[in-house]
Amino acid sequence: MKCTGIIALLLILAIPAWSATRSLTVDQLRLLLTDLQRASKSDDQVATELKSVDLTEELTASTMQTFGNLVPGPLSTEQIYVLQARSAMLPAPAADRPADPAPDPAGPARQSPGLRRQNLLPAPHPHRHPHVRPLSGWR
Repeated sequence: MKCTGIIALLLILAIPAWSATRSLTVDQLRLLLTDLQRASKSDDQVATELKSVDLTEELTASTMQTFGNLVPGPLSTEQIYVLQARSAMLPAPAADRPADPAPDPAGPARQSPGLRRQNLLPAPHPHRHPHVRPLSGWR
């Protein structure tokens, strides 16, 4: 009975730690930093607030540079760098993604099978492997 009470107490104490993290986009992080600056929060208070933030998008270096006047000191600057490192593998924000998709690296050969019929591309020999030398002249 005592053991169950201790486990229940530990779980109750751990619940605030689970719910303390907030998932924010980069724009929401900018708004949070602006609100903290307007409230005249100290460097330590801003750093503590940033420790509870998880980003849902990548914090790029160019975006991070725009936060320079919103961050009050070295502790909160360090937390911004931590957020950037944690978000490195996340997708970039929509504003940083290119509007046009990347071109197909295979070019028109993969995109249009009709080019072989028009003899614009050479047809591969059906019995010759490209990495095997012919054995002519071998005895």
